[in-house]
Amino acid sequence: MSTTSRTRLARAARFAAGGRCAQAVSLVDLFPTFLAAAGGGRSARDLDGEDLAPLVRGESARRYVFSQSNHGPKAMYMVADESRKYVWSAGDRREWLFDRTLDPAETRSLAGLDSFAPAKAALKDALLESLRAAGPAAADAYMEEGGRLDWRPQPRWDDAWMLDPDAGLGRQDHDRNPGPPPGYGPLGVL
Repeated sequence: MSTTSRTRLARAARFAAGGRCAQAVSLVDLFPTFLAAAGGGRSARDLDGEDLAPLVRGESARRYVFSQSNHGPKAMYMVADESRKYVWSAGDRREWLFDRTLDPAETRSLAGLDSFAPAKAALKDALLESLRAAGPAAADAYMEEGGRLDWRPQPRWDDAWMLDPDAGLGRQDHDRNPGPPPGYGPLGVL
């Protein structure tokens, strides 16, 4: 599940029923939202999320939502704004750009299209700047040369599967599977 998935909130007096907000949000926004709804202020800890009520009312200055899964060659980084999402996969050195308005299911990457190069560059720069601002914990993700940030090359993720797309699949997943192994009944029957 994407951390920018549509999130439905239980109706509270702070939100109009059936209301929608185009701003990108994250699941980390739920805790600060529930905390504020319960009457609590910001905790002494630095929270990654933001109370959604001011965001829905247009009172938030936040422009992007950031996410990271794993680190090093297995890392994936994401930034989303109101209309687009940029994703970088460190291990296979691939990037994706999705138009969240025209393609909400994110089925077609626009990263390779010249007409979207400025949008891709803006989101990539915002993501790299957020990693630099995160400090030493994120330093393995990016490098800076000549005042310019870019992705730090990571060891390539094992891409042997590209030579054989069926490599590593279980027997039951192969389309030429002759049926269950001897001694087992038909598939789906216990």
